[in-house]
Amino acid sequence: MKKILLATTILGMTAGFAAAEVKVGGSAKAGIARVGTVAVAADGSSAALNDLTSATVALSNATSVLNTAHSNYAVNGSTANADAIANAEAALADAQAAFDDADAVVDGVAATTGDFAAYSSVKITFAGSGVTDGGVEFGGSTDTTIGAKYDSLGDFDGDSVISSGNKGSWGIPTVFVSGAFGKISFSANNLDFFDDTNGDADIQYGYTAGDVTVGLITDLETSNYSASLSASVGGVALSVDADTYDIWNASAAYTAGPATFTLTANSGDVQKLKVAYSADGMSASAKFGTDDSWEITGGYAAGALSVALLANSGEYQEVTVSSDLGGGLLIVGGANNQQDMFAGVEMKF
Repeated sequence: MKKILLATTILGMTAGFAAAEVKVGGSAKAGIARVGTVAVAADGSSAALNDLTSATVALSNATSVLNTAHSNYAVNGSTANADAIANAEAALADAQAAFDDADAVVDGVAATTGDFAAYSSVKITFAGSGVTDGGVEFGGSTDTTIGAKYDSLGDFDGDSVISSGNKGSWGIPTVFVSGAFGKISFSANNLDFFDDTNGDADIQYGYTAGDVTVGLITDLETSNYSASLSASVGGVALSVDADTYDIWNASAAYTAGPATFTLTANSGDVQKLKVAYSADGMSASAKFGTDDSWEITGGYAAGALSVALLANSGEYQEVTVSSDLGGGLLIVGGANNQQDMFAGVEMKF
């Protein structure tokens, strides 16, 4: 009888998993990179000179305190006097760093190229989902990244190991339930508001009816929230979002063949117009703002090879290239006018 009950239980568990799905995915990056610095013009303003004067005085005072500590220790080698020397040395190091920073502002900084360093990282993603007998979908996902990461030009940090043991820590999981009522997602202190400026929210709700989508994200600890509304009207894609931080954004986009025209506005009284084109392996965009900002991009893809260019009003330019070898393996590389450079491989599996 026990064997029959056990077999029945196993069959029941198997049937329960029939509508469930668990996926394990991953990606990896490896290569070499270096970080450069942009030349900084000398600043002879009164504010910069005053900062340098204050830093000089602080450095002199810290030096005097350390000399006094050494003199006291020479007379009385007590533990207290030894601790005083250690504290004074730490204070002097801080004062020296502050002086160096202030001096660099006044004198200016020459551009440097930095040294190349190797990077390698692996990202592992776990995701599970299922469907109830009533058609309600549910699931959750989390991921971890291990190693020294490199995500974009200027973002490399040779010390960006997740922990001293080079072991990844799991990210905060996202769990969702969705159905005819919409989709509710939970991720404690891990959700960004729709403006991508504020974050640490906990719960997100979304609902779509035809061409209209509404969304709400809330932070339970602070009671702040962000709401969004998007719709398609006469071929024009409209969207607006706002939050309790008095930040709002609005956009309208229209596509005509290979060209897309996008107009945006925000609570910062900045309006921008972007024109984008994509056809036959070629892409280009131009964006101009009422704050005198601009950005130009261009791209070309031929077979497995892709090239992308970017320039903006911040006097920044970059070029990136990639070659798709198939099977999830890419050769990538890039450089910018700030002396940043990288070359390596990216994998998806």
